[in-house]
Amino acid sequence: MKNNCFKNNNESSFMSLFKGIICVLLIITFSCESNGGHFSKGGVSFSYAPGWSIADQEEINDSGYYLSIEKDGFEESGLITVTYLEDSLELYSYMELLQINYQDEMHFEDHKFNAIREGEFNGIDCISSKFTFKALGLEYKGVLYVLVSENKTFSLLFQEAIEDTSINKEGFETVKSTFRIG
Repeated sequence: MKNNCFKNNNESSFMSLFKGIICVLLIITFSCESNGGHFSKGGVSFSYAPGWSIADQEEINDSGYYLSIEKDGFEESGLITVTYLEDSLELYSYMELLQINYQDEMHFEDHKFNAIREGEFNGIDCISSKFTFKALGLEYKGVLYVLVSENKTFSLLFQEAIEDTSINKEGFETVKSTFRIG
């Protein structure tokens, strides 16, 4: 009889401890939303909204920089990438190269780029191309911008699942409206 009581008491203590650890991990996971922030490097600066964080950044062979910002959370689809090269490239050629590389590397279903259009990105002349694709049963959309300023060539990519458009809007607009060169 003592063995059963001891065993049940240990199992009960273990289960209580296990449940406590799970609760703490869930609280930490759901409270780890970033406060947003500001990026500034090489004459490029912008802010990113709360709920977004820098996921990756690296120098590109001393000739440029790559940065990705993602919406926080396991099931979030918002992605922004910013790349700049320390050279003035021809916009249309660079855009076409990016489109080819993006399609080759990202083996998504039904990947399509729309026609290249001229426009502005936060007051800076640019070209852009919208795109769509499917991944894991979800439909995605995005836009790729290319611009040259201050003898640097920039590409900015904004991508999201179509169902997440409303929750990504603030994050996309924050980067777009605060993007500065020089």
